[in-house]
Amino acid sequence: MFFKDRWTFKGSQFRFLVAVLFVILWSSEFVSHTFLVAALVLESNWQFTENFRRRRNPVWIFHSAMLSALTIIFFSHDAWFIGVASLVALIIVGKPQLANILQWIFGFGLVIILPLLLSRNFFPDFQYRTPEIQEVPVEWWVVPALFLLLTLNQFMIFYRKADNLNKSRSLLALIWTLLGVLFAFLIGGEGGFVLVLLGLSYQASYAMYYFKQKGWVEIGFLLLMIYSVAYSFNYIEFL
Repeated sequence: MFFKDRWTFKGSQFRFLVAVLFVILWSSEFVSHTFLVAALVLESNWQFTENFRRRRNPVWIFHSAMLSALTIIFFSHDAWFIGVASLVALIIVGKPQLANILQWIFGFGLVIILPLLLSRNFFPDFQYRTPEIQEVPVEWWVVPALFLLLTLNQFMIFYRKADNLNKSRSLLALIWTLLGVLFAFLIGGEGGFVLVLLGLSYQASYAMYYFKQKGWVEIGFLLLMIYSVAYSFNYIEFL
């Protein structure tokens, strides 16, 4: 059973266990590749932020900023949402001073500008592109909306029971979800939808941690997994 292992509660693996439901559900669509890369980068940047919070060493800020910028350069020019989400994580969880926020912006901007400065001599074809507008089908929002409704109780529980640090972590997951909704509807593209799924993966993992009836959660997880696989193989045609 999922909940008997310590890593289920403490490790990043559990968040990916929750997130894999979404990957399977839309694996044949545009979102899965971006989802996996964004999950890896944002998970790393979250850890950098935690390291900065504990040690107050600005090196971790530059790690977060530069990794976000490198993702945009080498992975996808549509990945600006990763930079926004990483900066939000620093502000909410890292508790930085204004100078630390400026350090992050400087590190991010330096890596973004450097290819443009070198492009004339070394990368003549390099240029940034604006995010492609890719409308997310309305029916795709049904399952994420259901997850959000089922896990909103977690947010209330954290504000009654958790310490300030865990409150910040829970708040960050909720803000990522809401930011993703805004990006998806106002700008378009896969980035906003990916950010919604990542925020929900954290939100759901926190909710499961405090849910007392673990058996019901496991049953729900398995049912949704079966549904996701059936949908991906076109055994069902609707969400």
